[in-house]
Amino acid sequence: VSSSAMGASGSSMLSSGMQVNIYGNDEDAMIRASEDVMAMMAEIEGIKDITNGLEDADTKLHLTFDKQKVISCGITVAQIYQQVATKLQTSKDSILLSMDDTDLQVTVVDDRNVLTYETLMDTEIVTTSMATGEEVTYKLSDFAKVEEKKAMNTISRTNQVRYMSISAMADEGYNVTLLSRELQKKIDDYTPANGIKVEIQGEAEQVNQMIKQMVLAIALGFLLI
Repeated sequence: VSSSAMGASGSSMLSSGMQVNIYGNDEDAMIRASEDVMAMMAEIEGIKDITNGLEDADTKLHLTFDKQKVISCGITVAQIYQQVATKLQTSKDSILLSMDDTDLQVTVVDDRNVLTYETLMDTEIVTTSMATGEEVTYKLSDFAKVEEKKAMNTISRTNQVRYMSISAMADEGYNVTLLSRELQKKIDDYTPANGIKVEIQGEAEQVNQMIKQMVLAIALGFLLI
């Protein structure tokens, strides 16, 4: 974020908003970094209303497969996925129904045994035994472990790089620039996951740019004297 005029920068300094961007391509690592930065902000007196926008985020289930167990049972992860995906389909189109010269598309809904978070791991996976050639039924839990994670509702990009933002406000009587400097010290001591970058944005960035411009202007003034 940059300022095009000194007046614009000056007015930004009077505002009380803060923003930190988390850049990367690994969604889970980005979320973990955002939670770490939020914890840093919470430690600084004067920063309030901290959010990464994930308070109402959807929950996603991440499955980790035991590939050796999958192979030993004569099935592949792709085949397991296909069987689970089939069970996720609760409706299908039937034939057209004609009524008074009007064709109606009838949809048949089967809401029996609908998969939920609670029942997903009990999903039956059917394969053929390599030893006997007979059909064998397993449960998804025999092959995989499940972990609940937050899902980012929106994904922003800049220069082809994904990022998410943390926003916060400065409490009354506190200077957002000074608070940002204190936060920057914590970020400088923080080592995020590989491929993750953390940067303070918003008014603090504008102020820093303004100060740099002022220093350059003063230095140029000395050279011209």
